[in-house]
This record gives sequence, C-alpha cells and structure tokens, in this order.
Amino acid sequence: MRYFLRQNHAVVAMPEVVSLEVAKVLARNLLSAKEQIRKSHRELLAVFGELTDIVLPPDEEIYDKARTLIDRLDVPTKEIPFSLDSARMSLAKVVDGVPPSGPKNQQFKDGVIWADCLALLNDDDVHLVSSDKGFFEQRKHENGLAHQLDAEAQEYPNDLTLHASLRSLLQTIRSDVTVGPTTVVDAILAGSDGAIRRLLAEHGFDLCDAPELATDLFFTESADVLYAQTNAAWICEDATPLARPDATLTVKAQGTLNSVSNDLSAISPSNVRLEYTDENGQPVSTGFVATSVSLSAGVPNVRHAIRAPSADQ
Repeated sequence: MRYFLRQNHAVVAMPEVVSLEVAKVLARNLLSAKEQIRKSHRELLAVFGELTDIVLPPDEEIYDKARTLIDRLDVPTKEIPFSLDSARMSLAKVVDGVPPSGPKNQQFKDGVIWADCLALLNDDDVHLVSSDKGFFEQRKHENGLAHQLDAEAQEYPNDLTLHASLRSLLQTIRSDVTVGPTTVVDAILAGSDGAIRRLLAEHGFDLCDAPELATDLFFTESADVLYAQTNAAWICEDATPLARPDATLTVKAQGTLNSVSNDLSAISPSNVRLEYTDENGQPVSTGFVATSVSLSAGVPNVRHAIRAPSADQ
C-alpha cells in the first residue's frame, strides 16, 4: 500500500481523533504481546530449568513507538488537528441521527472524520478507508457511500471515494511495475564484477543478442525499494576458430530496485552456468555459485524485513 501511495504522490491524511486511537490500540496490543512472550518464556523455563533471559523493550519505549508510528509510515502525511468546526458538524449529525450516526447509534468520532474529509475536498480528491457501516448506505458495504453523505460531498470541487478495506483502495491505486530489460542486463553484468565475462573469455564465447529475461519484483519494508529476482538466459557464440555450436549462459540474480530513481542496484548473480558442446562433441557445464556467510558473536539481532509479491499470485 505504501509503495503505491508514493508512486501516486498521495498524502495520508491523519485526523487527530484517528492518530490518538491508533496509538492507544497499538500500545495495548504491543503490551499484550510483551506479556504473552514473558508468559511463554516462564512456561519454557519451568520445563528446561535454565534458559537465556529474554530482552524486551520497557513499557515506556513501547508507548513512545506507538505514539510515533505515523512518523514512520515512510509516505507523506498530513496531520488534521481536532477542530471546533469539525466537532460542531459532528455533533449536529449526532443530534439529528443522520450518517455516520443513526437514531440509536451515536458516532461522534466518525462525524469528526467525515467533517475533516469534507475540508480536504477543497484541496484534492479524497479516499476514505473505513469498514464502519455508518458511512454506507443502509449500513451495507456493498451499497457504497450513504446518499446523504454523498450529497454533501458533491458540493465540493473534488471527488470522494469510500472504501470498506485497504484491499479495495489498493485495487484503485495500484499500477504495473516494470523494469526495462536493458537496465536488468547492465545491472547483472556490473554486479558480477567481471566474473561473467571472464568465464566466457576462458571458454572462448561471446554474448550474442539480448537474453530471455524473467524478473519478479517484491515489495519490501521500504516504500521506495522493490526486491528483484531475475533469471536470464543468453545465447553465446563461439569466439574461437573451432566452430563449436552456440552455448547457453544462464544467470540467476537478485537485487533491489529504487522506484524513485528507477535504479536497479546492489544486484548480484547467485548462480551462473555456461553449457556448451566442445570440439569433440562432449557436453560441458561450468560456472559458479555465489554465496555469502555472516558470522556473529553472542545472540544476534534480527531486523524486520518484507518480501511480498508485487503481483497477485
């Protein structure tokens, strides 16, 4: 979601009534998770008798993280302070019993959110994401925006779209993500630091035209970065007088694509294989596999990371 928000140059509007509740609920959930971890550790300790102690953040740090969650969204945000005008508009809807409230369903907070949305319509289109049935006609998601709310939104210069879920919003704002074949080829050859060309030279072959490429892109924990996995297959022609049949060079590589600069960087081949028939008619298969090893002393830290497909699977 954050990736496509950045691609569409969108801004996440955050009414104060929402940010306060998000911080409160998130802190409560994190504190509950912390206590569950401690409980599970005590149960394991009772069985094993001795274990390495667990290190968990103090409660105050959890509260701080919850309060600053919005600051770490990695997309542009716009804070909407709680205002007397929004409060009055919401109170009127509560008193009249009209959406997003009802005759027996007072929704002051939702009324404030709606008032904030109307104010934002003076500047740009607005996508409101809420599963709260008070915003929907006859309180049913499939019916769309309540007709009274729709009439209010029509008085403003921009459009408002209501979504019952983030998935619905994602279908609206997502776009195809592609990377040019020339960019991929250049990145693979540069990432091998000359090893691919040395392998070809050692066995007497030259790369022919553009390879067959298959590149899969994955969303990551950064809204600006995609993880790329590429399979490439080249036809290579004999560069010696032996007149051997064409060879096949296959490369598996991975790296990252910066969606802002469209720069495919840090890409490195993990498996390179050259296959051909020698002058005696014997098949030859050679190449190299790149591996990385990391060593650490003591209990290592782990970092949050995401690898989610960028296309529906």
